[in-house]
Amino acid sequence: MRLIVIALLGLSLCLAAAASAQVYIGGFLNGEVSGGVNPRDTCPVLDTCPPPEGSPGGLTTDGTYLWVAHYFGTARIYKIDPASCTVVHSIPAPGNSNAGLAWDGAYLWDVQEQEGRIYKLDPADGTILHVIPAPSFGEPDPNAAGLAWDGAYLWHADYGHQLIYKLDPVDGTILAIFEAPGPGPSGVGYYDGVLIISDFFTDMIYKVDPSTGAVLASCPSPDTHPWDVESPDGDTWNSGMVTNTLYFVQTGTPPVAVREASWGRIKAIYR
Repeated sequence: MRLIVIALLGLSLCLAAAASAQVYIGGFLNGEVSGGVNPRDTCPVLDTCPPPEGSPGGLTTDGTYLWVAHYFGTARIYKIDPASCTVVHSIPAPGNSNAGLAWDGAYLWDVQEQEGRIYKLDPADGTILHVIPAPSFGEPDPNAAGLAWDGAYLWHADYGHQLIYKLDPVDGTILAIFEAPGPGPSGVGYYDGVLIISDFFTDMIYKVDPSTGAVLASCPSPDTHPWDVESPDGDTWNSGMVTNTLYFVQTGTPPVAVREASWGRIKAIYR
């Protein structure tokens, strides 16, 4: 009987150790950081680009090029070759508080934070084609931020109210709303049915279910003030305001390493 108790105790220790193991998938941490792990080391940076100006804000991609606008900088939006980090084109922005950018397949959408307006722009010359109000339009300090396109609708981060909105691009009607995963939502991206949300208060990047607002995974940003994000192929571009750098961060799902641990005759294999 004593041998059985010892064996069961060993098995429970094994399972407890496996359950407490941190699981890292594509740079995202499923679970909480503990055990002295440095969270800044858990978000792999695949590439970087210096922006044309400091304080990069709005960021998106058209599938080939990056588009970046500067937060309280020059009122221009730059088209950048990510391979060489060179500017290949630029257009005038509607203002100089460019807090979010999105690409709908043909046109750019730009958030002017201080105005609380969202502009649809011709990427050839910056012509304003359409304007809709952000949910915070009309407030003394709108705090309108990141923007993403899901193929039909806009997703928008409002750090003043700590909310994420789904908007009708025709008139700005709010179609869905949920509480942001952190207190300072600054950027929104979209890929394969999942929202990517950056937060300048927690310095984190989150994967979020757009239907429920539930956090699916999270990853520490390489910059301590991450702003807009865009996920062209599962991995994510993020504009870093403190370091004045555009980061390409691994947020996809490569194979997960399997580790093996043994306690006497009891062996466990876990991810």
